[in-house]
Amino acid sequence: MVCHTRSRSASASSPTQVTKPTEIGAEIWGRTFEVHHEDRVVQARERYFLVRCEPFTPSTEGLEALQRSWFRAFRWWHVTELSSSSARTSPDSLPALVRQHVGG
Repeated sequence: MVCHTRSRSASASSPTQVTKPTEIGAEIWGRTFEVHHEDRVVQARERYFLVRCEPFTPSTEGLEALQRSWFRAFRWWHVTELSSSSARTSPDSLPALVRQHVGG
């Protein structure tokens, strides 16, 4: 699984709650950008990490309303399914990044 966290500023990060001991692997992609929302500009930082874990139900608990609004859905993908899907991913290169780090 690739774990995605998004934070409001480049200096802060949203903690990822893990219920079981989990090893967070290498950061495989990231970017910093501005999001214009209503009357404010938010500095956003996305960081993608490789995390090997058992399936669980992700939660948006602990995120602000604006952060929750950015999520459309959570889904578990098998590497081959992700690579053959026509679904839009972010980053666009996510299937290749996952293959590069876990094979498949």
